[in-house]
Amino acid sequence: NACYQENPLVNVMALGLLRHEDLQKGTVGEVGNQLYYVGSKTGRDGLGGAVFASADLSDASSADRPAVQVGDPYMEKLLLEACLAAIAADLVAGVQDMGAAGLSSSVGEMAHRAGLGVDLYVDRVPRREDGMTPLEVMLSESQERMVLTARPGKEAELVALLEHWELDVVAIGEVVDHGQLRVIEHGVVVGSMPVGALNEPPTYVREGIEDPAVASARERDLSALAEPAALDAVLLTMLGAPCIASKAAIYSRFDHQVMTNSVVLPGQADAAVLRVKGTSLGVAATVDCNSRYVYLDPFLGAAHAVAEAARNISCVGARPLGVTDNLNFGNPTVPAVYYQLERAVAGISAACSALGTPVTGGNVSLYNQFSQGEGHEAIHPTPTIGMVGVMDDVSRRATQSFKRADDVVVLLGAFAPAAGASEYLFRVHGLEAGSPPALDLAAEAAVHSVMRELIGTGLCDTAHDVAAGGLAVAVAEMALAGDRGASLALAAPGASGHLPARADVLLFGETASTVLVALERRHLAAARAACSAAGVAFSELGTVGGRRLSVTRAGATLVSLDLDDMRAAHEHTFAVALG
Repeated sequence: NACYQENPLVNVMALGLLRHEDLQKGTVGEVGNQLYYVGSKTGRDGLGGAVFASADLSDASSADRPAVQVGDPYMEKLLLEACLAAIAADLVAGVQDMGAAGLSSSVGEMAHRAGLGVDLYVDRVPRREDGMTPLEVMLSESQERMVLTARPGKEAELVALLEHWELDVVAIGEVVDHGQLRVIEHGVVVGSMPVGALNEPPTYVREGIEDPAVASARERDLSALAEPAALDAVLLTMLGAPCIASKAAIYSRFDHQVMTNSVVLPGQADAAVLRVKGTSLGVAATVDCNSRYVYLDPFLGAAHAVAEAARNISCVGARPLGVTDNLNFGNPTVPAVYYQLERAVAGISAACSALGTPVTGGNVSLYNQFSQGEGHEAIHPTPTIGMVGVMDDVSRRATQSFKRADDVVVLLGAFAPAAGASEYLFRVHGLEAGSPPALDLAAEAAVHSVMRELIGTGLCDTAHDVAAGGLAVAVAEMALAGDRGASLALAAPGASGHLPARADVLLFGETASTVLVALERRHLAAARAACSAAGVAFSELGTVGGRRLSVTRAGATLVSLDLDDMRAAHEHTFAVALG
């Protein structure tokens, strides 16, 4: 979408593994403990990065280039390994990375968690630039730096270990019971502030008012839209849309088998799956957000982001556990943007509560808008949801590829496609309008539960949720992943109370709480019984086989395409964009 042209978003979720008894907290511990700076020297790169990330961009923003941090992956690796070695040797009582706002936030947060204060000797901080002021040192966001709280009596051991890794290490602070972050330079206090004031957010509440133009777009009547005659061409267009097209041109450039733990690789399923070595456990992870949904209805759209993430986790056979969110919005002092923010947060809360996926961490990126003259363009509200799940037996998992000829294609869940807020409406008709699909969180949870049951009991090893692009795109992706065609026969309008009369909406309209699976015939009865017990609709659509994807309705062919033609459209977009 063009709204991201001047504010492109980069949201990254990192997933780690630890034994819970080895968990280290970001705290200063007790009065008298020493705080150690370790890692790269501090410079002016990244100075004011957090402020820069929360400011309107304009044609003059190139002057803020120093706010962008300069990374050194080799030094980062040394720092990580050194810190892990220090933790393993029980030399530290607290660990905190220096992220946004650098020393100010890291030391302030550690002190706040302990309910204590810190005297920080800023003149001791290793620097790579001359003439840096205390303010610059405190706010620098130079990378590859950590703050460690030493175990009392083990300070010398900690320093020796860190120096072995050829890292700068120096004692820069002492824990004091005064509740302040005091910045001291050459014996003079140059700054002092209560750690509570540094950490606690302001308690004011702004007024959120929905943009009337968005409300009007959501209520727009879409019934008079012209229906395309060539639905084959529409499907090819949809398969090439950036949010649907194959990302292989991107992920194939990188090693996604580091440590050989990946058991479901990029492009193979709705979520990545990794093994936990030495156990039967598997971990699944996904990242989701349909910003168009959130733009048109912030509460419903944000709830959809959580629901789709949980659906994707369940489609590989894992149980959703928790969420980290990245809340990307425009300028919250604008009432329309504040409305988006508060309603989206409420939507995330409602969905996480219903699906049992607590938000365990997250990030906020505001002021994502570009100012030019009198005009302002904000990004669509984009509350990106990262979710993780776990499976007890990693060998019992599903991917989206058709695996066997003559498998039966089945749709699970109530299928009620609509054009509103869909990728089809935007890609083919150029409209961002209508309401996102209705979302029944209880029905959503039932679909997730039965998916995990079917996969966990070995009845199903092929599953893919119906999301952006609708039914036709979902089944096409399954066919391309397995290099096998399929023939589907859909019910005539009126045969089911919620199937649309329009063929384009039937094929490309979007809905919630629905999943396509492919089952061996011998498993049909057991799968149907499981769905019936869970109150989940079970609809046989057709069979796997051949080299074409064919979809008919009441005997009339809606789509008939060769796999090679679909693959060309699906793989073209990013291959061309990346040369």
